[in-house]
Amino acid sequence: MSQWLTLTEYSLKYGVSLSTLRRRIKAGKVNSQLRGGKYYLIDEPLKTNRKQLNVPTKKKSAAIDDEAHFQKKCASSSKPQSRPSENSLEFKTSIDSSIFGLKSSIDEMLAEIKRAYALVLQEKEEQIVQLKEEVSDLKTLVHVLEKENERLKENMKEASAPIDSWLETL
Repeated sequence: MSQWLTLTEYSLKYGVSLSTLRRRIKAGKVNSQLRGGKYYLIDEPLKTNRKQLNVPTKKKSAAIDDEAHFQKKCASSSKPQSRPSENSLEFKTSIDSSIFGLKSSIDEMLAEIKRAYALVLQEKEEQIVQLKEEVSDLKTLVHVLEKENERLKENMKEASAPIDSWLETL
């Protein structure tokens, strides 16, 4: 049995963007499974991982039959229908699965944005703590330098007192 990969794993392994994978899943061009809100792809390159589309070849005589079928279909479609056709149910199912896929993609992106925001917020908080410590260190240094400046002024006064008295004697 083939192994199934998440879109992210498949993208990393085969170098295909996530948006390309989602487009091909939406278009029904690749074999995929939706499990628990996540899409899974068979572990094989996109060239081999394609759905087999059964496209019947038409003959020229079939064109006349198609025209008659179309006219018959148009005539019957003018009558009100009591229940939705299979095509509209398929369309609704397709729309529902597309919406579900979009919702899961949006939820994944929102979670990723929240993680990135939380990381940036944590880094900023760490930076604030570091800057507060630096401000505290600088305040301490200013205090020490002011004390040293006062001490040096006192020493200058004491040293200049004998010189002043000597100059006065002259």
